[in-house]
Amino acid sequence: MKKLSTLIAIALIVTIGSVYAAWSYAQGTAASNEITREINMAQVNTDSNKGSIAATPYDFAFLVDDVDTKDYVADLVGTGDLTLVFTPATGADASLATNGITMLATITVTYVGDSAPTYTGVDKNGDAVTVVPVKAAADNTIDITGNGVDGNTKITAAQIVSALDFCEESAGKTVMLPTKAANDAFHTVLKNFTIKITITEVVA
Repeated sequence: MKKLSTLIAIALIVTIGSVYAAWSYAQGTAASNEITREINMAQVNTDSNKGSIAATPYDFAFLVDDVDTKDYVADLVGTGDLTLVFTPATGADASLATNGITMLATITVTYVGDSAPTYTGVDKNGDAVTVVPVKAAADNTIDITGNGVDGNTKITAAQIVSALDFCEESAGKTVMLPTKAANDAFHTVLKNFTIKITITEVVA
């Protein structure tokens, strides 16, 4: 009997140990979860202009005049100037507001028609001459002094005249307008021409 009792006791211990589990409650620290992402920059756009250039004329004009009184030779005279102001765009470098930009003026001439209209008349010696009234000179660029934010950046009409070849002066030609009819005829041809001034930033 004693053996049987011992076997029954062992069987009960085995049964209790394997069938019945301990009470289990989830009371430990929550499991961690590591999440990683790359840091990406939003798209950068550098295509827009860093600012704008405004040109305000002051007594600005070009005039064909008889500079040497009574010789009736046509001369191109420039008066006044253009004041240039650079305004940085939103998002441009903050330094531009004080440092501004370096600018360059390019002078070109456009005309009506497929080819440049010409004027036929006489030169100062009375000899027949045919000329294109106005075109850009070989050196048609002007370095601009100032940065556009200093309040005193200008380009003068006289500087622009220096970048033009009036009546093909580079070829030693002149135009004489000895009569009112000659003056009118020259004016009629000259009206086909436009002086174009393009201000751009100098990019190193």
